[in-house]
Amino acid sequence: MVNRVQTLRSSTAGARPAVGSRQPGELYTNWPDNAFGVINASQAPVDLLPIRFFSSLAAYAAGDMVRQAGQLYIANVAITAGAFNATQWNKIAVAGDYLPLAGGTLTGNLTLGPATGTAQLTLAKHASGDGNFIWGNTASASSPNRWLIELGDQTAESGSDAGSNCVFYAFGDTGTQRSALNLNRANLSATFSGLITVSVASGNNILTLNNAAASGAVAMGLLTATRSANRWAMYLGDGSTESGSDAGSNLALYNFKDNASFTLCLSASRATGVFNFAVTPTINNNPIGSVKLAGGTVSNVANLALSLPTGYRSYRLILHRCEPAVAATLCAIMSTNNGSSYFQAGGSYAWTQKYTTLSGEGTASSAGTGGTSVIQITSGSQAAAANNPGFTVMDIDPGKTATASLPVINWKTTYGVLVMTTGGGYLGSGTTLTNILFYYSTGNIYGADYELYGFV
Repeated sequence: MVNRVQTLRSSTAGARPAVGSRQPGELYTNWPDNAFGVINASQAPVDLLPIRFFSSLAAYAAGDMVRQAGQLYIANVAITAGAFNATQWNKIAVAGDYLPLAGGTLTGNLTLGPATGTAQLTLAKHASGDGNFIWGNTASASSPNRWLIELGDQTAESGSDAGSNCVFYAFGDTGTQRSALNLNRANLSATFSGLITVSVASGNNILTLNNAAASGAVAMGLLTATRSANRWAMYLGDGSTESGSDAGSNLALYNFKDNASFTLCLSASRATGVFNFAVTPTINNNPIGSVKLAGGTVSNVANLALSLPTGYRSYRLILHRCEPAVAATLCAIMSTNNGSSYFQAGGSYAWTQKYTTLSGEGTASSAGTGGTSVIQITSGSQAAAANNPGFTVMDIDPGKTATASLPVINWKTTYGVLVMTTGGGYLGSGTTLTNILFYYSTGNIYGADYELYGFV
């Protein structure tokens, strides 16, 4: 006897056997729906094909999947029977339309647009020494590479935050690779390989260096180098501690020698705004201005000896609050041999001098005869300590042997109660003055402040 198995068949779209009407295991088909199913143990119909061929005779619920013209689709709305309408379906990728997990090439643009939250693209290299690369190419060029961003280069991560730096590379038309920017992961330093241009469409164009240290103990500035050898450094905040009252974070300019040694050229105090030059400044190679050569205070000393350094056309000496220990006359004598000896007696080094108020000095008839080489700054006896402090300004031309010019001195002194003396003259010699020494005719110098300036 032959047993025949016959499936249940229906030509009515959407029709299925009624629950409980058939025995478990019986099969059924619905050809308008392109559906095929089985009666389960509960005697309910169950479709077995999760993906069907599209049928214009069938209705579809949102989420139903079909194959149409070789592509897979999922319904995005409930669909009534009718011709295929692509707007009602979302295409499901098939081979050739998706990027395999093992990698591949996208022929279209890629957009990361989550419905909510942050859009992220993560590059996770396998291990230290590998790289995270993003390439920018020109596909039609014979050497297509143009830019490479390494978000974690191949520098080994050896500890202390070293390695996996961020590097930007540029490629020439022939494929030559050049580093454009290097960002160090450990110390956050940025190294540019080309010019830096800061341009704004309007408003101020400002480069800000911000020191995060609270005390100002970290320098802020600009450093230039030639083939990695330092040449100049300008500190716009030199690292000196900001201890209050506007102190610290001063300006400093340094120059570097070929042997890497460096010297301070220019400095400025943040508190006072005063600039100081390490050497005499020049304009068109001509020195300008004055340089303070010496200064200070003396008390209860036999004399005050000052040297006149070479390299200056003239000098100005200022004595203030100058007083004798006992009543005496303030005197000055000169030296042309660096202070080994001073001229005091008459003769070839006598001064030709004239005073408006001093008596006893007179005027010598010629340089080289008569008189004395001692200069009397105050007349008679200046009163003793704390009574009549004096103020003297003395201008000195030291003379030059090469031109046979003679040393010249002019001075003006005020002391006591509006007592003023003036004087001047030249020394009968073509030898350059090197030193000047002040003393009182009797006793010590009780006290004096002094400042010596050189003019170039």
